[in-house]
Order: sequence, then structure tokens, then C-alpha cells
Amino acid sequence: MTPENYILMCSDCNNIYKGCEFPLFDTPIIRATTEGGVTSENPLIVNPIIDDLLELFLIVARIMTNGRKVLELKPKHTVGYLYEKAITTIRLFSLGECDV
Repeated sequence: MTPENYILMCSDCNNIYKGCEFPLFDTPIIRATTEGGVTSENPLIVNPIIDDLLELFLIVARIMTNGRKVLELKPKHTVGYLYEKAITTIRLFSLGECDV
């Protein structure tokens, strides 16, 4: 729990979608217990301040069955940590169809 981990977000994103979720990539998952240990964690939720969003996501235009046009995010990678980080963020915050 360091001040650098706090990011402003809307109430719905924080309370409805994210809640108390903070998924990590590694197996077995070892959570940091000290401030120095935070650098060894691999969080699966995007931090828009430090992550390169264009490295993680593709923005895709999609036409829904009712004809409405929407933009959604899709993972840019197909395997590995960056894929898992992108897909976890998409699913957690309902940012795409999640059919991958």
C-alpha cells in the first residue's frame, strides 16, 4: 500500500467492477509485504499512468446486432503476461466482448 498505487477512478469502476480485486500474474502468487517488494509483483490490472496502453490493446470498431457502432478493446498480444494483463483488465471492467 504505497501512494503510487492509488489512482483516481469513477465510483462505478472502483466499487462495481474492480471491488477488492488485485489479480497478479505469477504462479504461485506471492503478494508484496513490503514497499520494496511491490516491484516484483506483476499486476494484471492496467495502470494507465505507467503502462503503454497502445502496447497492450487494439481498439476495434464493432457493429452490434441492433446496428449500433461501438469501440471495444482487444488484447494486442496472444500469449504471455501482456496478453493476460490486457484480457484481465478487459474482463474486469467490461471493456470488450471477451470472446477471446
